[in-house]
Amino acid sequence: MPTAIATLGREKRIATLARKVFVLERGADPALQRRAEAALLKANPRLARPEGYRVGAKVIVPRTPGLRRTPDVVVARAEGKGLTGETALRLQAAASQIDDRFQQATDRAEKDLSRIQDREFLASAKKALPESTDLLAKTEERLKREMEESGDKAARFQSGLEKALEAVDVLEKLGNRQLPR
Repeated sequence: MPTAIATLGREKRIATLARKVFVLERGADPALQRRAEAALLKANPRLARPEGYRVGAKVIVPRTPGLRRTPDVVVARAEGKGLTGETALRLQAAASQIDDRFQQATDRAEKDLSRIQDREFLASAKKALPESTDLLAKTEERLKREMEESGDKAARFQSGLEKALEAVDVLEKLGNRQLPR
């Protein structure tokens, strides 16, 4: 059976969440509302406590006879290939965006470093502000350190991403062996 999920927004009560994920008109049969709430609580026991409602948290929306899910509910494909493939793609897309940010930070730092190492700039800065020599030397040290730290962070991120993708691959292989065809 496909997994159906929804993302919590500002909902703080099971009744509000039930109206978000199931088609329940205002003034609908109270028994239908209670059945929707009970199904959500059974699938997501943490929703019985106020701290179970965290913005952005995912909740399982069970198939419930007599109730239709709203468009706020996302139904995932049942087979492992679909889930793991989608997960890998999302990891890779996020990695691409983050990698771009690391590269942009490095490019900015290199540009700033070349600017403060420019002879003309150094001469005009020293002429305008004699104590700028010390400030510029400290700035150069800081930029070099930041570039090195950024490179280290990018390498750690890449390593973590590779491990995550390997784990997704392992899950897919396990699922292919164990899931019914």
